[in-house]
Order: sequence, then C-alpha cells, then structure tokens
Amino acid sequence: MYDATPPPHPRDLLPAAEQLHPFGEATHLDVTAPPFNADPTGREDCTAALVRALDAIAGITRDAQRATVAEIEALPGDGYLPSGVENRKENGKVKAIFPSFLPYLPALYFPAGIYRISDTVSYSFDDLHNSLGSELNRQLRLIGAGRDRTIFRLADHADGFDGPDPKPVITLMRGRRSNVSMANYVQDLTIETGIGNPAAIGLDFFACNTGAVRRVSIRSGDGGGRTGLRLNHGGLTGVLVQEVAIDGFETGIEASGYAVAEHVKLTGQRRCGILSNQSFLSLRRITTEADAPALMCRHPGGQVGIVDSELSGQGAAAIEWQAGGLYADAVMVRGFTDAVAGPEGAVGLTETGGVKSSDGGTILRELALPAAFALGSGPPMERLRVLDPPAFEGVRADETRSGVRAFGARGDGHHDDAPAIQKALDSGAAEILFEAGHYRLDRPVTIPATVRRIDFNFVDLVTGPNLAEMAGQGAFVIDGESDDPLFLESLFAWELWRGKHHTFDHAARRTVVIRDMHTQTSPLYINSVTGGRVFIDNICCTTGVIPGATGHGRACVSFHGQEAWCRQLDPERGEPMVFNDGGRLWVLGTKTEDCGIAYHTINGGRTEVLGGMFFSGRPHTTAIVNEASQARISASTTGGGPNGYYGTAVTEHRDGITRSLAADQFPSRQGSPERGPQYHIPLYTSRKSLGDDA
Repeated sequence: MYDATPPPHPRDLLPAAEQLHPFGEATHLDVTAPPFNADPTGREDCTAALVRALDAIAGITRDAQRATVAEIEALPGDGYLPSGVENRKENGKVKAIFPSFLPYLPALYFPAGIYRISDTVSYSFDDLHNSLGSELNRQLRLIGAGRDRTIFRLADHADGFDGPDPKPVITLMRGRRSNVSMANYVQDLTIETGIGNPAAIGLDFFACNTGAVRRVSIRSGDGGGRTGLRLNHGGLTGVLVQEVAIDGFETGIEASGYAVAEHVKLTGQRRCGILSNQSFLSLRRITTEADAPALMCRHPGGQVGIVDSELSGQGAAAIEWQAGGLYADAVMVRGFTDAVAGPEGAVGLTETGGVKSSDGGTILRELALPAAFALGSGPPMERLRVLDPPAFEGVRADETRSGVRAFGARGDGHHDDAPAIQKALDSGAAEILFEAGHYRLDRPVTIPATVRRIDFNFVDLVTGPNLAEMAGQGAFVIDGESDDPLFLESLFAWELWRGKHHTFDHAARRTVVIRDMHTQTSPLYINSVTGGRVFIDNICCTTGVIPGATGHGRACVSFHGQEAWCRQLDPERGEPMVFNDGGRLWVLGTKTEDCGIAYHTINGGRTEVLGGMFFSGRPHTTAIVNEASQARISASTTGGGPNGYYGTAVTEHRDGITRSLAADQFPSRQGSPERGPQYHIPLYTSRKSLGDDA
C-alpha cells in the first residue's frame, strides 16, 4: 500500500522567481503596448500581433513542459517526481502530464477599441501537448474592457471563411483533445464575424475543469456564419457560460462535453439556438427568439437540463428531443406549434407536464425524458429557491485597495508569506490584490470584516510543513461579521498547495462568494460556523490524494447548516466529493471524478443537482446517498473503463428503512461496452416516505 497523501514539497527544489513568473509582478499584459503593439483603432490588421501575444503566454507552458520531460527522463528508475502526484516514469516511459512547476501566466488585456482581424486568432504552436497527447493550452485569459467596448471585428469576405469547413475567428484549441486545459477565460468583449463569412465560428472555446465565457456578445453582420459559440473538442469539461448574447449564425451554441450556461440570449439562428451532441448541459435563464428550434438533443449519450427559461419562435417544436436524457421545468414556450417533439413526433402536454399560460404559451413543468424516478411514496422534494450571487461594485470613496507586496510578501514560493499577507488583510483595505507569484503559507491567516474582496489574480500557493499538518484547518479563515458580502476570486493553486488543510474556512455567518478557483491538491471549502450563505461559481478541487486512493475520508467541499448556491462545481477524489450536513444546497452543473460518493446528504439536508456528470465510480459504490435527508438529481454517469461506473445510482436511509436504485434501472447512455453500464438519471426525486411505492 502507498500513502494516499504525498509528502510536503521540499522548498529548495523550487526554481528561481524569475523562472516562476517571467513577466515580473504583472498580472495583465496590455496587447496594445510593446512587444505586441496591437492597433485598437480598427485601421490596421491586428491578427499577427494577437497571435504573438497568445504565443507569448502559451510558450511559457511549452518551455516548462519540456523541462518537466527532462526531469522525468533523469529519474534513475520508475517513480514519481517529488513535486507532484502524477508526473512519473512508468515501465521506463515518461508520463509528463503537466509542468512540474507552473510559471505564472498573466492575462492578455485588450483595452477599449476595435481590433480588425483577417484570420483565426490563436497560438501558433503545433507541439503544445503532454506525453499522453493532451493539449497544454492552459490559463489562456482574454480580458476586454467591456462588452461593446472591446470589439474583435473580422473583415468582410475574409479568406478561408467561405469554405465547407467551419473556421473560428478566435480559438483556444489547436489540437484535438485535452484533459489538462484548466482556467481558460474569455470575458468582457464582443466578437463580430462580419459579412460574407458563412463558415465563421465566432468563438471556439475550450477548457477543462474550470473556465468561463462571461459578458460576451457574438454577432454576425449578415446573419450568416456556422456557429456563434462552439464548445466541441474532446475532453471539454467545466465550462461556465454567463451573460452571453449571440445574434445570427446557423447555430447559436454547439456543445459536446460538460458545460453550464446561465443568462444567455440567442436570437436569429437558422438551424437551432443550442445544439447538444454528446454533451452534459445545464441551462438556466436561457432566452431564445428565432424561426428555428431553441434546443436540439441529438445524441443518446447526451443529457440536458433546462430551467427558468423562455423559448420563443416559429416552427414545429421549441425542443427537438431525439435521444438522450432531458429534464425541463419552468420553461415558457411561445409561438411554436408544439413545446417538445420526440422521435415519433409531438410530445403531448400531459406527457410533458405542460400547462397553458394566460397569453397562449406553454409552461413546461417537471418534464423528464425518457422517464422520472423516485423511491417510496408521498409528495416529492420540491425545487429549492435560487438566488443569484451578489456583485462587487468596487471600492467605495472612503475605502482603499492594496497589494500584498506592499506589506512584505515576496511571492517566491520559498519564504513564508503568511505574516505579510496577514498584515495586508489587517490594514483596513477593502480590496486586497495579489501580484504575480507563488505565495508560501506556513500558518493560517484570518480575513477580517473590513475586507470585502480578495483578488488572487490566479497566483499559485505553496503549503509550508506546519500548515500541511493542520487537518481540517482552513488556510484562509473568514472571521468577523459584516452585512457586506466577501468576494474571493481567481486562484490557481497547483500541486505544491497540498496537505491536510482546507483552503477556506467560513467561520462566520457573513455571505461569501467564491469564484473561479482551481485547487489541484487541496479541498476548497468548509464552514465551522453554521447559518451563513455561500455562492460558489466555477471551481475545481481535489482532496490532495493520489487518484484512486480510498479510505482517506476527505471531502472536497463540506456544507454544515449552510445555504449554498453553486454553478459549475467540479470536486474530485473525495470521500464524498460533496458533503451536505443539514443545509440547503443547489447546484447548477457538476462534474465529480473518482470512485467516492458524489453527493452525500445527512441530517435533514436538501440537495438539488441540475445537470452534469458523475465520472467513474466503481461497481460496488453509490453515486447519491441520502440519510434522513432529501435530494433532487438530474445527471448522467460516465467512466473510463470496465469498472468505471457506479453500480448503485441512489441509496436512501430514512426512518429505519434503506432502499436503493441500481444502475440497470436507469436508461442506458448506449455507449461502448468497455466503459460499463453508463446511464442517465433524467430526474430522481426523494419522496416523503420510503414506504410503498406510489
């Protein structure tokens, strides 16, 4: 047996600071400044300058990966590098999954203006991949000055955009697949595909585990073009699409993989608003208006959940469901002949649970195709109320903001920065910013009520030996009550951030918003004080154990008596992945990974999961466990081998009764036999009683 938890990393193996953050303390690079000099006036073609900028970022990862391969080749025999839990030599072969030490990658910032382009904007490397063939296009962040302020404008009748093959205006993927493309972002900008470019894809976006497209408009100048937003390469997971507007194109959004979309407006599509291939889609607040179906579900392996949306247009049906799983609730349909069409034609109102509205539309209620499932009898658990997270409006006139370097933090990964970070937090500044670097903490720090926002700027963290042994302790302790929410944003902590600790301990009733975080080898969140609220958007975390390790009993995120709202929640290697002890937990989209329980709810808690995937499992394990509690689940399972499946989908323990639903009781995803019996859970709802079936 091996120890499930790797030892703390010896700090003297860290590279020098200039290798870890080659652009100094900069967190953003202005593409209009040297050495890129992109023209924001719309007069000059910016394509070459923008490719150079993306190459500058992607090239850092490529060079770091080459150094990692050399490290592994130098190992005297089989084994792991001391810097992580995956890079290794196995049977004499190099398995370089990811750079052993991550240089800091700043975001590319596009000031307000018009960026005229004539060809696809991407990085230019053909060798940006690991030893397993996965593309290493990680932490590519394109940040504009605001929607309709930063505009990428494709030239009319541009070369190559009129052929039979689709061609993206902007793409974050040159390869075919990846499972290590974390933390990619495109935000606060507009993409215009011009006139006479029928093959154009506005944005070809890709990410794994965490990534987002936010506050983006994509529009065709003549209504033409292939796709507005494509989410369609192998391994795409953990993508959050929010506040996006797409006008025109054959298809608004085309998706394969796991993604979450909320507050999205689609207008003028010719084929369909959203095309779901073999995808796991969680959709909320979707608005469509076009003479075409709003949603098409085409693949038997795909599953879509859509709630709280309005689908308007003309045609046979708003939703064309040909195969796979589908759940819909509180979806208003207007103008279409039918709300839902199945393989044999229209699906009637009785089957869809639809009711006519006062204005002649149809409201879909609790539609589950091909079927809904429950255990016991009596009323089902109702949907939980949904709140949107509060927004940070900036520092007030009487407040200040400060970086942590001003208080002595070095960010070199060698020195303990906890005392300096604590001084910054105690300074009275309302907003605390981390400059580029790798910050080592060897003891917890507390976040007082005076702090309203911490922007980590996607820095890396390093665990010191003392902190690593503090089981259950939060490295950042949210202390002190305030009516102002606390915003914790933008962290990318890799394999040196590991130990027995958690990243955050919510030790107050103050509302907390946690957004855009990836902690590769550390649990993310616990709360030691009950009764508060937490919003979690777009996070991935593990428990810090080697993949496949069992018996450690660590949860990735734990909620105790909390109200929690999560959008795109990706916990991995947990036992369980998510633990809800007596709280109210609402999740829009999830991906769990490894063999532990996915969602475990106890002590009267209520858990609602709207869409996503439970990856892997084992034949003897259970995906959903409820003890004296209730759950509503719409999701699917998927796995990577003959034993990579949950043999039991749901187990309920209540009032001295235990009942379960096995894998073979749910609709099959009709995948390859070697992946085991993977299945859809279109909708499962706990019933009031576990007695006789209704």
